[in-house]
Order: sequence, then C-alpha cells, then structure tokens
Amino acid sequence: MVVTMKLKYIDELSGGRKRFRRRWPKDVAEVRGETVFQKPLKARSGPAMVAEWEVLSAEFEAIVAAHRRSVEERENMSPRARWQEALQEAQRLLEGAHGGDELVRQVLAEDIARHQGDPMLYRAVIQPDAAPPAYTLADAFDLYAREKIDDSQGRGPRNRLARVRKKTEEALGKLSKLPIAELRRQHGRKLLGHLQNSKTPTGNPLSAGTIRRELNTVRAIVELALVEFDLVNNVANPFRKLEVKTSGAAPTVDRKARLPLPVEVIAKVRERLSRSKRPELLLIWRLLEGTGCRPSEISGLRLKDVKIDHETPHIHVTWHEDRRIKTEASHRLVPLAGDALEAAQGAIKLAEGETLLFPHYAREGGAERLSAAMNKHVRAVTDDRRHVVYSLRHNFKDKLIEAGADPRIEHRIMGHAAGNLGDRVYGSEAAWLKVAAEVVRRAVG
Repeated sequence: MVVTMKLKYIDELSGGRKRFRRRWPKDVAEVRGETVFQKPLKARSGPAMVAEWEVLSAEFEAIVAAHRRSVEERENMSPRARWQEALQEAQRLLEGAHGGDELVRQVLAEDIARHQGDPMLYRAVIQPDAAPPAYTLADAFDLYAREKIDDSQGRGPRNRLARVRKKTEEALGKLSKLPIAELRRQHGRKLLGHLQNSKTPTGNPLSAGTIRRELNTVRAIVELALVEFDLVNNVANPFRKLEVKTSGAAPTVDRKARLPLPVEVIAKVRERLSRSKRPELLLIWRLLEGTGCRPSEISGLRLKDVKIDHETPHIHVTWHEDRRIKTEASHRLVPLAGDALEAAQGAIKLAEGETLLFPHYAREGGAERLSAAMNKHVRAVTDDRRHVVYSLRHNFKDKLIEAGADPRIEHRIMGHAAGNLGDRVYGSEAAWLKVAAEVVRRAVG
C-alpha cells in the first residue's frame, strides 16, 4: 500500500507545475500591502518538493515573526542587524519581478513609501550597495552570544549574559544606539560606577568578585568585537584595567562563597534522595561525594567511561558529543574507592542497555536540571545559601588535604590546571593512577 501525504498551501499551475501559496495574517498583510505569499516550486513531486515546501514554510514563518516583533525587540536590534534583515527582505521582494532591475526597484520603493513601510527597507531597495550602519555594542553582545555561548551547558550561560547585558544597558543606555567606534574610557567608568551602586535581589551590594566577573565579561565581549569587526587599531577597549576598589569598608564574609557541607546536612540530603522517584540522584550524589567531580562531569559519563573492572577502578572524565567539559585540565582519570565505587557499580546496573550512564541528565541542559534537583534537596535541610551541591567538591578537597595528598596529585584529581609543565606531561597514566588511588582510599577511608 502506498502512503501519500498532502502538503498544505500547494496549488497547481498550468503544465503540472506547483506553487506554494499562503495568505498573510491580516496584521501582516496590512503592513506589506499584499494578501498572499507565493512562490513557484522547482520540483513537482517527491522528497525534493517536500524539501522546498519546508524551506518556504520556514521563510513564511520568519517573515511573519519579523513583522510581529515588538517595538522593544526592534529597538534592541542593532541598526546593522536591521539593515541585514532589510537587505534579505528586499531581495525576497525583488525575486520573480519582471522588468529592468532599476525600474523594478523604483516601483517597489514607491510602493513601500506609499504604505509608510520601513525606511530601512526602502533604502535597501533603492541603495542595496550603500555602506551599512556602524557596529554597535548590541552587535558585540550578539556576536559573543553566537561565538562563545555553548547551549549544551543549559540556559545558565545565556541567562548570565542576559543579566550582564541588562546591567550594561542600565548604565550606558540602549546598546543598539552606542557605536563601538565611539566607546571611551568614560563608558567603562560609568559601568563600573553603576555596578558598585547596584544591589542583589536581597538588597545587598554586589560583591567585588561579582563586579569583577561582570566587567571581565563586558571586556571580553568588546575584545572579541574589536578583532572580528576589524577595529583593533581604531578603538581602545574602555573596559580594560578597571580597578574595583574595596578599601574603606570593613572586611566581610563573601556571602556567595561556597562552603563544605556539614556532616549532618550530607546525611539529611542522602536520606531525602533515598526516597526520590529518581534512584540515579542518590547514585550521582554518592559519586560526587567520593570523587570531587563537578556535577556536569558525572552527569555526562558514558558507560564506557566507568572502569570498575580495571586493576585500579576509575572514571574517565573526557569530552564527547553529549558533554563538553570545562578545560583541558578537566580531562582526567579519577580513582573510585569505597562508597563511590559501589555507587558506580549500582549506576552501571541501573543503566544497562544504555550508552550514557545517566541518560536523563546527560544531554543538553541536563547538568543544569541535575543541579536544580539536588539543590532543592539541599535547600530543604539548610538555609545557608553557601551550601549547594557544588559544595561537595570542597568537602572532597578537604579530605584530600587531611589525607596528606601532594598538591600535584590533589590538583590532578580535582581537574585543576597544573602549575608546572613537567607535572602535566611526564609520567605514565598507570603509575599516576595507582598513586592517586591510594590517596583517594586514604581520603574516603
């Protein structure tokens, strides 16, 4: 039996030719001065026609979305981004038009003006080769988001960038109206002053560490833009070397510093996790406790990364398509001993037939969901905001110190960069793993 699929918005022309034809929504039609979106198809049947239909459907939806973009969203777009959008729209409008190019452009421009259309679209039709608008700070943030934000790490990095963008705009005004070429030192000082006067959601001043991080983010954003937009020799980065002063204030405890979890908190969280509908949560917690790994490093493990039958049982923390790790130093072998080894054995049994050890938490956004799930249990047994699931790394580091671990061994187990080149490149992994395993066994005792 042959199964056929009828595609919507397809009608037939003479000679068996096909056409994609779809009516514009009323609000879009009023702006565009036309009632339908229509384009002839090259293919007449089969997968090729379906592919064309998908492309044209996506184009239709993109045009509708662009017309319906809110005023605020359009204001946040840089003039250069809107110019590129206008050029694409102009090209689309010109496709299929008959007559000389200059005449068609003139008629189309007059139609845009008559309907009080977008002035930038008018310019894109009349002067497509005109110089584009200057790059703005909005372009710099957009570039950084495209080039540096890894969505496989969940929503966290993009949300943090959005917060930095909001604070920068509060300090400097609309980023889409601030050309990069006009950045001056006063802009850097203005942002610094704004951050120093800003408050946390609880009403406390931002810590010096937070201010430095946000300034460093803006500095990196502008640095990337200067290189990619060929402005290095024309503009100095005004966000470099801004001093965050802390003098004049009494020393205070950093409320955002993570603390090791007290024994009683760990016990209570374990008890709560033992009753969870997701048995893997307790297994992950036990592995975090007994290895000092980052939550994302455990959640992204594959079954083949867990070597429980090896002469020295261990896990292999490494990059793969479903999990990107933090730094080159993060690639490492971490010994398994005591309760962590038992947890690894339990996890392998639970994940039988899978490729990933913890499939629910291994893929995009999984590490973020894992931290949220575990921190919910932590928050249920302690009100100290410095107690989080990541605190288990601090607990494990303390155990290594108490076990008398050599700092070089400690750094390598924890996935910290080694300070000496020889520590990183000399010596076999097998020899190092045996020494590290002995240290871990003493630590988890």
